[in-house]
Amino acid sequence: MILDKLRLMARTSTVLNPDVTLEGCNLKQALESVYSTIVGALRERGVTESRKMYRLEIPALVFEAAAGAGWIPFAEPSIPIGTGAGQVVWEADWHVTDKTVPDTTALPQWLQDHLEKLKRQPSHRTPYTKYQVARLVQVGDLIVERAYMDSFYALLEDWIDFHLDEVTEHEKHVKLLPKRTTAKQREASLQDYIAKEEAKGIKTPKKKVANDADVQYTLLAAWTKKRAPMVSDAIPACQRIMLLLMFGERSQARQYRRT
Repeated sequence: MILDKLRLMARTSTVLNPDVTLEGCNLKQALESVYSTIVGALRERGVTESRKMYRLEIPALVFEAAAGAGWIPFAEPSIPIGTGAGQVVWEADWHVTDKTVPDTTALPQWLQDHLEKLKRQPSHRTPYTKYQVARLVQVGDLIVERAYMDSFYALLEDWIDFHLDEVTEHEKHVKLLPKRTTAKQREASLQDYIAKEEAKGIKTPKKKVANDADVQYTLLAAWTKKRAPMVSDAIPACQRIMLLLMFGERSQARQYRRT
């Protein structure tokens, strides 16, 4: 029933309806949830944050996830890309090349041979008219009507701006971090932070500091004494500790959704 409603929405409009109902939420809420989940996963893996990541790369992943989940339905397979009234999302042409499949050594030999055979075959790409080029845009592995994609970005606009504001502040803090610190300076920064927190009535043992900086306690101890693997101040874990001590930036808190 839900999928039928979504298909009807796509076939009768070139923009997304944010209020279309899914199970327990509307489409806008579902997209925001996927966006936040991807942000959290990338941050946990220490990915370098950037405006491009929040404005282009993550939205593209969200769109592909939504299409894969059936929230945003594909055009009928029989409809050529860029044609058909109400058809707005197609799978892009994909061909086996050295670029799309760079390494096959881990695959079974029969599959390696098959892929190598496909690589030698000529590629047949969909030709587009100038009009189609103007109104279509590629998002990951999908081809989408530009107006439809614009309406998708509109649904995520508040969420994107929220994370961009957050990363802008984070970037300012990173630029202000000292390039080199001694073990003595690190210990002094740690004790100063703990004293300030406890003056606020917040018990702050070193294990809490490690947790708030999203590092293991053993790494915090190594950082304090400037021992391996926490010697360089450019190491992400070292930066997270200093961001906490200098600016109160809790790495774990930056992974949560806005309330």
